[in-house]
Amino acid sequence: MPLLAFFFVFSGAAGLIYESVWARYISLLVGHSAYAQVIVLVIFLGGMAIGSLLVGRLSRRIRAPLLWYALAEALIGLFAVRFHNMFVAATRAAYEHWLPLISPGIAATATMWSVAALLILPQSILLGATFPLMTAGAIRYRPGRTGASLGLLYFANSLGAAIGALVEGFVLIGAVGLEGTLHVAAWVNVFVAVGVLLSFVRPSQVFHDSTAVRAVDVATESVRVDRGVARSATPARLETILLAVSFATAFSSFFYEIAWTRMLSLVHGSATHSFELMLSAFVLGLAFGSLWISRRADAAERPLVLLARLQWAMGIAAIATLPLYVMTFDWTAALLTTLRNTDGAYQMYSVARYAMTLVIMLPATFCAGTTLPLITRTLLSTGSGERVIGVVYGVNTIGSIIGAAVAALILIPLIGLKWVLISGGVIDMGVGLALWIWVDRFEGVSVRRHARLWGAVAATPVGLVAIIKLSPISPARLASGVYRYAAVPNAQIYRYVFYRDGRTSSVSVRQERADTTGLFTISTNGKPDASVSPQWIRPYSDTSPKMLLDEDMSTQMFLPILTLVHSPNAKIGAVIGQGSGVTSHMLLASPTLTRLHTIEIEPEMIRGSRLFYPGNRRVFDDPRSTFETNDARAFLSATGPRFDFVLSEPSNPWVSGVSSLFTIEFYERVRSRLQRDGILVQWFHLYEIDDATVSSVLASIDRVFPWYRVYLSSNSDIVIVAGAASRLQTPDWSVMSTSAMAEDLRRFPPLSAETFAAAEVGGRVALHDYLTRARVNSDFEPVLDLNGERLRFRKDFATGFRQLAEMRLDVPAAIENRRRGFGTLSLNPTPEIFRAASLVRGSRFRTVWNSGVVPSELTDQASRRGANRVLAFYRPLSGVTPPVSWQEWTAEFINAESELHGGTAGVADERFYGDVRRYVTALDAPPAVRATVDFYHGLAAWNFGEVVRASAVLLAERESGKTWVPVETLRLGTALAKIEVGDPRGARDVYPQVGKTNRSWTLPDRVLAGLIEERLLPQTKQKR
Repeated sequence: MPLLAFFFVFSGAAGLIYESVWARYISLLVGHSAYAQVIVLVIFLGGMAIGSLLVGRLSRRIRAPLLWYALAEALIGLFAVRFHNMFVAATRAAYEHWLPLISPGIAATATMWSVAALLILPQSILLGATFPLMTAGAIRYRPGRTGASLGLLYFANSLGAAIGALVEGFVLIGAVGLEGTLHVAAWVNVFVAVGVLLSFVRPSQVFHDSTAVRAVDVATESVRVDRGVARSATPARLETILLAVSFATAFSSFFYEIAWTRMLSLVHGSATHSFELMLSAFVLGLAFGSLWISRRADAAERPLVLLARLQWAMGIAAIATLPLYVMTFDWTAALLTTLRNTDGAYQMYSVARYAMTLVIMLPATFCAGTTLPLITRTLLSTGSGERVIGVVYGVNTIGSIIGAAVAALILIPLIGLKWVLISGGVIDMGVGLALWIWVDRFEGVSVRRHARLWGAVAATPVGLVAIIKLSPISPARLASGVYRYAAVPNAQIYRYVFYRDGRTSSVSVRQERADTTGLFTISTNGKPDASVSPQWIRPYSDTSPKMLLDEDMSTQMFLPILTLVHSPNAKIGAVIGQGSGVTSHMLLASPTLTRLHTIEIEPEMIRGSRLFYPGNRRVFDDPRSTFETNDARAFLSATGPRFDFVLSEPSNPWVSGVSSLFTIEFYERVRSRLQRDGILVQWFHLYEIDDATVSSVLASIDRVFPWYRVYLSSNSDIVIVAGAASRLQTPDWSVMSTSAMAEDLRRFPPLSAETFAAAEVGGRVALHDYLTRARVNSDFEPVLDLNGERLRFRKDFATGFRQLAEMRLDVPAAIENRRRGFGTLSLNPTPEIFRAASLVRGSRFRTVWNSGVVPSELTDQASRRGANRVLAFYRPLSGVTPPVSWQEWTAEFINAESELHGGTAGVADERFYGDVRRYVTALDAPPAVRATVDFYHGLAAWNFGEVVRASAVLLAERESGKTWVPVETLRLGTALAKIEVGDPRGARDVYPQVGKTNRSWTLPDRVLAGLIEERLLPQTKQKR
C-alpha cells in the first residue's frame, strides 16, 4: 500500500496539472466568461464521471485492474504529448475553415464547444478511470482493510494534486511553457505506469485474478457496519441513500470552493497564482481528511453515524469561516505593511496567503475528505462489490458539476457570495442530520440519545445566527483592494453607491467623501477600472471651471480621440471593456459610425457603469451601441463583420484571464477581424510592471502589425495605435471639431494636434529593432500572467518608457526624424504628460529670456522658481565677468537650455545659443565648455555631425577625470549621433568608453543597441 500510494501521489499531481493546463488552453479557444469556465469544468469533470462509472460497471470483469490502470496512465501521457499540436491544428481549422461557413450565434458557439470537448474529453475519461482501477487493485491486495486502503489512496491522490497545483503555476509554466508543462506531466504518467507494471502486475494476475474479486467480496462482507441498518435496510436502498449523500457532499463542496475562491480573491487579488494557491489549499484539506479517516474507517462502531456527524460538522465548519474571513483583510494589510517590495518578500507573502487560505478552507475540506472513503467502504461492507468504487466516484463528480453550475451561474448573481457559502453549509448540515435520523430510526436508539440529537439540532440555528452576526462584511471591506493598498478604508473615506457579486467578479462603485473632487470609481474585485470626475457627470455650464485631463480622464479621452483621428471614416467598431463607459460614449460622437460593439465579460460592470450617466449616455441611449456580454477572445473568434477599429482597454493583465488579451495570438486574431486599413488601439499601464514585461506586449504587436505609434496618455499609461495597412493613416485632427465631440471637449482646455504630438513616444521605426530582440507574450508562454502579480507586489514601474517620453533628448523622435517645434499653448490641458507641460513652460521661459523679467501672470511657485533660475543665468551673459567656476556655469547652462527647449525635438532657440556663444567666445572659455555648448546645440537642432565633434572633446575630458555633461546624456547623445552619421561601430564603442555594460543599460540604451546591431548587419555581410 505505501508503494501504491507513492505512485498515486505522482498520478494526482499529473492529473491536477492537466486540469489546470487544459483549462488554460480551452479558455484560449472559448474565453473566460462564467459560462465558459463552467462548461470547461463540465467537460473535464463529465469525462471523469464517465470514466469512473464505466469502470464501476465493468469492475468485476476486469481481472487485473492495476494493469489497466498502468495502461490508462500511459495513454494519458501519450495524449498529453500530442495535445498542443492537436489544439493548434484544431483551432486553426476552426478559424480558417469551419467558422467562416457558420452564421454567428448558437451554431458557432456549439462548434467551438464541440472542438473543446473533442480535445479534452477522451483523456478526461481516462483520468476518471484511474481512481477506481487503482482502488480495485489495491483492495484486492488487502481485502480485509478496505477503509484504510480507500482513505490512504484518496489521501495520496489529493496530496499529489495539491502539490501539482503549486508546481504547475509557480515553476513549470514559467520554466517550459504550457506545452513543456504537459510534457513533464506526461513523463510523470510514464513513470507511474512503468512503476506500477514492474512492481505489481504479474502474468498470473492478468488471467487469474477472479479469485481476488471473490476474496474482496468475502472480506468486505465481514467488515463492521451499523447493525440496525444492516438488519433493516436492503443493500439497494442503502446504496441509493449513500450515493445521494455522495452527490450532495460534492454539490455543496463546490458551493464552498467557488464562494471561497471568489471571496479570497478580494483579499489576495484575482491573479492566477492566487487561484493556484486556493486550489491547492482546498485539495490539501481533502487529503488530510482522507488520511484521518483511513485510520478509523475500519474500526468505527457506527460508520454511518460517523459519516452523518462529519457531514453536519462540515456545514458548521464552512459557515464558521465567515468571521475568520473578515479578519483576513486585516491580516493581509498588516502583512503587506510589514513586508518590503522584493522578490524574497513576495515568496513570503505567497506562503502567508497559503496559510491564510488553509485557515479558511481546512476545517470544512478536512470533513469533506472523509466522506468518499467512508461511503465507499460502507457500501463495500454490505456486499455491493467493487463496482461501487467507480459509481461513488462518478456520482460524486456529477454532484460537483451541478454544484459548480448552480453556484456560479445562478446563486452568486442572485444572493451573493456570503449566502452561497451559507447555503452550502445548510445543505451539508441538512444531509448530515437526515442521515443521522435515518440511521437512529433503524437502530431503534433510546429516547435519551434522541434528546441529545435534537438538542444539537435546536442549538444549530442559534449558532449560525451568532456566526453571521459576527461577520459584518461591508462593501467598504470587500472592495478595499487590500492586496494592493495594504489598508482597509473605513466608511468615512468612501461612500459605496453600488456593490454586486457577478458571475465572474464583484463590481463596486464608490465616491470619495473627503476629496474636493468627489471622484467616482468603478472597481472589479477591489481593483479600480475607471475613475470619473463629478464635473464630467454634471450638466455643463460656460461658467464652470475647465477640467484638466489628468488621472483616468486623460486616458478615457485619449483612447477614443486617437482611435477616431486614425480612423476618421470608421463605420463599425468594437471596444473591449466597458469600465465607466466614457470611452464608448466618446466614440459614438463620430457621425460616420454605424455600429459600436462594447464587449464586457461581466454584466454587473455594465449595470454599475449606469451610475456615471449622463457622462456615458450615448453608450446606453444611442441605437448604434450594442453590448456584448462575452469574453473578447470568444467574441472575436466568431464570424461576423470586419471592424474598422478594435479598441482594447481591459483590466490590468495580472488579473487572471486578462493577460490573454495581450498575446501575439490574440493580436493575430484581432488583425484577422479588421478591415484592410483597420486599426487596433491598445491601452496598457506603466505602473506595477517593468520595462521587459511592457516590451513583451509591444513585441507581440510589433510581430503582427506593420505599423504602430505609442502615446503617453498620462504619467503612467500608454496607448498603442497599430494599423493593419502598410502605414498608419496621417491623423485627421478635424475629428475633434465634429459637433458631438466638440460639445464634450468644451469641458477641457483646448486640445490640439500639438497636445498629442507631445504625447507621442515613438513608433515602429524607432522601436522595431529593439523589439525584435525582446521576448514575446504568448498564449503558450504567458509572460504577463506569470509575472504580473509579482511585479504588482514589488510596485515596479516601467521607468524606461518614462525615460523615452520625458528625457530632454528625444531618442525615438530623432530616429524617426519627427521634429517637434516650440509650444504655442499658454495652458496645458494634460498636466501629467511631461513634454506637453514642458512645452508650455518653455514658451513662458522664452518670454522671460527675451524680456528679462518674470511676468506677473506667472503665479505658481514652481514656474516662478524656474523663471528666476533662467534669469539668473541670463543676466551675466551681457557682461565680461567670467564665472567663478566654469564647471558650475555649464551645469547652469544645461538647466537653462532644458527649461527653454523643454518638450521640443529637432529645433534650437538660436537667440539663446547666440547669446551663450558670444559669452563663451568673449571670455575664451575652456574647450570643454565650448564643446558642451556645441554638443547641446547639435542635439537640439539634430546637427549630429556637430554632436560627434563635440563629444570627442567631452569623452577625452571624461577619461582625464572631468565630467562636463551628465554621463547618460553624453552616452546616449554620442551613440545616437554616430548612428545618424553612419558610424554604428563607433556608436557601439561609446559604451565601454563611459563604463556602461549591457546589464546596466536603460531602455533608451537598448533601443539604440537594437538600431546599432541592425545597422552593423550590412557591414558584417559585406566583410564576409
